[in-house]
Amino acid sequence: MLPFSTVARLTEGQSRLTSRQVAFVEAFLGPAAGNAGRAALAAGYSVKGARQAGHKLLQLPQIKAALGDKGDALGTAAAVATQVLQSRGVLTGEEALERLSTIARADITVFLPKKHRLRKLPPEQRCLIKTVRPTAHGEVLELYDGMRAAELLARAGGKLKETTTLQVENLEDVLARSWKYRRPEGLAS
Repeated sequence: MLPFSTVARLTEGQSRLTSRQVAFVEAFLGPAAGNAGRAALAAGYSVKGARQAGHKLLQLPQIKAALGDKGDALGTAAAVATQVLQSRGVLTGEEALERLSTIARADITVFLPKKHRLRKLPPEQRCLIKTVRPTAHGEVLELYDGMRAAELLARAGGKLKETTTLQVENLEDVLARSWKYRRPEGLAS
């Protein structure tokens, strides 16, 4: 978190910030990592209205001025979040995609002896090999899961979205339904 004096220095010559606005700016640039709703929560705004309060706070000229030194240099709230994540060693989206691309292009045959028969395969087939294990009867090849690869590609392309529905039932309703269908003998209806 930025100390209060840093935020006060950022706002010299501008309208002064309230203590809650200072807390918002500190949280926005610090632990909230550019998330206005989380910053508003950290500043003491209600859980119910934190998102709206954060959005409104970002529109205020004095907040923009307080974020100015950092915000102008970084551009947007997303850039602030990216800077915080990078400072913590977290990969950005581009870095993660680059790393995944490198892994996807990996060729296991570079780890095999130079005269190994698998080195004669074309590159588009060699990249499908996950492991090569010697056994008493020859080598066992394990290939990457094609369905999993297709699923990941569909997700990355936005063609596949997960929808999870969680239905929570009241215990009394479940018991009432079970009594309705299986009424014990000797009980009146």
